[in-house]
Parts: sequence; C-alpha cells; structure tokens
Amino acid sequence: MIRLDGSMLTGGGQIIRTALALSAHTNKPFTIINIRAGRPRPGLMAQHLEAVKTMRTLCNADVEGMHLGSETLTFIPRGFTPQNLDIHIGTAGSVTLLTQALALPSMHHKKTTYTIHGGTDVKWSPTTDYLRHVVVPTLAHFGHISVELTRRGFYPKGGGAITLTVGMKKDVKPLTLIERGVFEGIDVYNNASRELMNDNTLESLDRDLRLYLEPFDVPLMIRNSYSHTQSPGYASIALVKHNFSGPRILIAADKVAEPETPTHIVAKELSETLKTRLESVGVVDEHLADHLIPFIALHGGELITTRITNHIKANIAVTEAFTKAKFSINGNHITVTR
Repeated sequence: MIRLDGSMLTGGGQIIRTALALSAHTNKPFTIINIRAGRPRPGLMAQHLEAVKTMRTLCNADVEGMHLGSETLTFIPRGFTPQNLDIHIGTAGSVTLLTQALALPSMHHKKTTYTIHGGTDVKWSPTTDYLRHVVVPTLAHFGHISVELTRRGFYPKGGGAITLTVGMKKDVKPLTLIERGVFEGIDVYNNASRELMNDNTLESLDRDLRLYLEPFDVPLMIRNSYSHTQSPGYASIALVKHNFSGPRILIAADKVAEPETPTHIVAKELSETLKTRLESVGVVDEHLADHLIPFIALHGGELITTRITNHIKANIAVTEAFTKAKFSINGNHITVTR
C-alpha cells in the first residue's frame, strides 16, 4: 500500500489526480491523508470526487473515504478496463483537470471516449483551449489523444462539455524538450458568453491585447468568439509559436475572468506572464511540465521548464512513489532515469 500525504508542498488536488492515474496504470493501491489540507475548504471537492468515482468504475476498485469533504482516501484497484463514459461533475468543477486522471492509463489500451460535463473555463485550472492547443498536441507523442469542445461552461453553473478520446500508440520513444525553437508569433483565442456582446467585451479585449502584445514584435493573430453559456464570463489564451522544424506551442498564458473584470487587466496579466516565461531558459511552461511528469517517468525523457514549482515537485514525489523512475532537477532542467 502506497501512503501519501496530501498536505505536502502545494497540498492540492493534483496529488489525488496523479495518484489515481498511476494507481490505475500500475494496479497499485494507495492511501492518502490530509487531502488539500490548508485550503479554505479542505478535503475532496466535487471535481476530485468525480475523478475518484470515475476511476473506481474503470478500475473496479474498492474505495474508502469517497465523499465530499473527505480528507482521507484509500483506493484499491482491481485492474483498469477503459470504457466509454458520460461523466457529470455536476458543478463548474474543471473538466480539464479530470482529464489528467484519465489520459495516462487510457493511453495503454484501445481507443476510448469520455464525455465530461462541467466547467470548461474556470479559475485555478487549465482552460479548455490550453488543453486543446498545448497539452493535447504534446501528449500525442505518447499516444492517440484528442479533445473536442462541445460547449463552454463558466463559473458558477458550468454546463460545459468536452469529449476526450484516448488510445494506445506503438513504439513510444522518450520525449526530449531542451532546445527552444525560433519565436515565430503569438496566437490569441478570446471567448465570451453571448451576454457580454452588448458590452463589446471581446472587442475591447482585442484592442487591449494588441496594445500589450505589440512590444513582442512578432506576428499576432487574434480570434474572438461569443457562445451561449449557462453563466456569464470570458477567457483568453495567448499561445507562443516556436518553430522546431515545424510550428509547436509549448509556452502559453491563459486567463479566466469574471464578467465585470476590466479587459485591460486581463491583457496586462497575459502579456506579463508571457514576458516572464519567454525571458526564462524554459522550453515548456511550468503547467505543461506538470502534465508531462508522469508520462516521462513511464517512457523516458527530459525537459527544461520556465519555472520549477512546488506543484511540479509534488507531482514528482507522487510519480516516484508509484514507479521506478527517479527525477533530478538541475536549475530548470528536469531529467529522469528509469
């Protein structure tokens, strides 16, 4: 039985999701205590609970502590068997975070489709556009994976949905991301609820982004889109295009905003985040690095990230507990031996 302390470092839900993914893949049971300790509302929230329920179904697992607010959890898998599922988080809980538990074990089996309902663009989690444009194309190195957005969902009602399709790929090689390509441009995708059309929210955001991103002195493409949502809100993502014998996006910045948030604040924060990341030695941003840790543990690889975060360190600790992989960090350079 692997024992984990959910309060280590960040003390966040990532520890649970990585543990579930690796437990499903390795068929190793685990117990976690102090789940999300130190957070304003500790214990399992709706999105974490749905991840546990989903993985219990897929692993035919015995589970203790599976309820809202639970600060301890024991998960005993009986073999991972992927199956097409329709998953309802029931709130604006992040659909993108749930994919972190599903993707890794599913990549070692036949192609499976999961439809996940909840929040597609919510705070403190990757936006769906970050998942589609940054995470998924990178994880495609390890297996077949795609994400289709059915409808957007903002806080508090959610009501969004994505379709995640994952499957096995033969002859997976180590992933090496240690040299940055040529900086070719920035692509921006802005999305908002139709309720914000009368305020010209995206038109204002477009103008502000052009002002703040102009100093990067590279080609800039901005696309704006309004859609029907159950709760009003808007989101933006700026994608940095580098050329590695072909275009690739490994560094980005995204922001989810309340309807009343001034657009110039969103534009300023996005530009500042991009500037900080591009001034680092990193080839992949810290959020993408976090996603990649369990995958390079299984398949090998190395990467240089824009920043070493406690999130990354916690993910490494959980990954090492389930696998034979040993990670080393030298500056921003992460390597693994297996």
